[in-house]
Amino acid sequence: MRLFFLFWLLCTTLLSANPLGGGVYVTEPIFNSSVYLQTSGNPKNKAVVLVHGLGDEASSIWEKTVAILEKEYYVLSFDLPGFGHSSKSNELYSPENYAKVIRFLTQTYLKRPFHLVGHSMGGAISLYYTHAYPLDVESLVLVDAAGILHPLAYSNFLTHRKVNHFFEEQGELFQGIQSQKLNRFVDRLSDKINAKMENMETVLHSPALRESVLGGTPASIAAVALVQTSFNTIPQSVMQRTTIIWGKNDEIAPLQTGYVLDKLIPHSTLAIMPEAAHVPMLSHEREFHALLLTHLENRSVAKLPVKMGKDAYTIKVRHVSNQRYSGRIKNLVIYDSQKVVIENAIIENLSLFNAEVEILNSVIENKEAPLRVENSALSIVASDIVGSFKLYNSRLNLAGVKMQSRAKPIVAVTPSRVIYSLSEINEKTHSWQRNFRTIGKDVKKILVISYSQTGQLNKVLTQMMRPLEEQTCYEIVYRTIKPAKAYPFPWDFLTFMGVFPEAVALEPCEIEPFEADENVYDVVILAYQVWFFIALYSYHCFFKIILCQRKTCQYPCYHGDWVSQYVDYGAREGENAS
Repeated sequence: MRLFFLFWLLCTTLLSANPLGGGVYVTEPIFNSSVYLQTSGNPKNKAVVLVHGLGDEASSIWEKTVAILEKEYYVLSFDLPGFGHSSKSNELYSPENYAKVIRFLTQTYLKRPFHLVGHSMGGAISLYYTHAYPLDVESLVLVDAAGILHPLAYSNFLTHRKVNHFFEEQGELFQGIQSQKLNRFVDRLSDKINAKMENMETVLHSPALRESVLGGTPASIAAVALVQTSFNTIPQSVMQRTTIIWGKNDEIAPLQTGYVLDKLIPHSTLAIMPEAAHVPMLSHEREFHALLLTHLENRSVAKLPVKMGKDAYTIKVRHVSNQRYSGRIKNLVIYDSQKVVIENAIIENLSLFNAEVEILNSVIENKEAPLRVENSALSIVASDIVGSFKLYNSRLNLAGVKMQSRAKPIVAVTPSRVIYSLSEINEKTHSWQRNFRTIGKDVKKILVISYSQTGQLNKVLTQMMRPLEEQTCYEIVYRTIKPAKAYPFPWDFLTFMGVFPEAVALEPCEIEPFEADENVYDVVILAYQVWFFIALYSYHCFFKIILCQRKTCQYPCYHGDWVSQYVDYGAREGENAS
């Protein structure tokens, strides 16, 4: 028996020390899990650390890269916990925790600065690591890094891709579909995705919720944790020499992320592979490895010179698609067009009408008149703006944008939407209109529920909410209660007294159902009038329902001589409602 035990122990030790072609299993202290790790090359050479993305192939994605690098470098690759041959369990697989795991591995096996290369999710983890442990990283390579932009911008990108592919496959049948209807459809889908993500921070930190909501699967947990991580100030802090490699046809991580990172990271170079998609190290090995070696050898990555003509010209087009423009543009006017790209341009004036336009790596400057965007979808990426916007039923996506304005930066004349990712807007001049929605990771959501029989309450509400509407840190949603049986004003004495018994008895009346709303609000404001010294009849049903597990404020509106009689009731009902 003793000999058998010694033989078993010897076999186990050999398998653990040299499994699957030269790797070892290492127990790390963050998740207390077993990590499969491989080292290749001469330990005396400069070190390169490779970080993979989502997918159970894990570090095997780097096999051909390791074979090339190990001749001149000491290469460290591993399966992140939850992937490949490493332990898999129900843990919080976030970029922050993964960075701690990598720090343990590199401090154990390298103990010196290294070149850090990350792909997809691994690119985001590598960016986070460089920010958290800057002295460890000699240089950085980001390959199609995912999850950097605002979650809503990301879900918009993915949804647009899928929907556009569907309609393209249908051929002429859907050629006449209006782009604005399609955009609104995509917005609704994205909103639903974003609403589902609102509570994920709580889910991520609870093992039981991770199991019930995400199935406890590492890939799902890691993906959600990545999206929930804010990179707002991280790229700007990275001082290492950085090469950003991107497949132009990437349908997983949008190319605009590459432009944003290139703009924000001080010492960066963006190399776009025109034929590649999300996994260039496999699909275009030779071109990818040439770029990687150029970076590691500290040689400059070739960049095409930006051509900027001396004379400004005017672009005025209608019914165009898949067109690209650049250079000095005095007037840019686009009607009824889709997939128009403006790149490497200086734009003086901009007017869009029912158009889908993307502006990349450009400068927009117009201090005299606002830039007009009407019934359009405009994305501005890695660009500088001096001036202001006037939006009419439009979508504005700002990513990696620096904006300055002496007036209100963005005015929505009719309801519009702005999504901003890693953007800097002149905070001293921020002022948003009531019908303007701005969406960001740090925005607090406020729900205002009201019913006004005469319209006077709405005027009070407008004055009360104005200070909040003039700040970008709040997103305010207004909802109106509609009784199934309307209460006209003015009303006669009998009608007025007819609601007295039910109102005093706090029996709710029937109201029209609200549209489904899956948002989680930080504050709910209930604005109502007083009938018979109590909350108006149609509001009783709301006092019997917990709207959300957040702070709830009530703003009753009543005549001054009713104050003393109402105070006690208001306090009682406030407890019930919140």
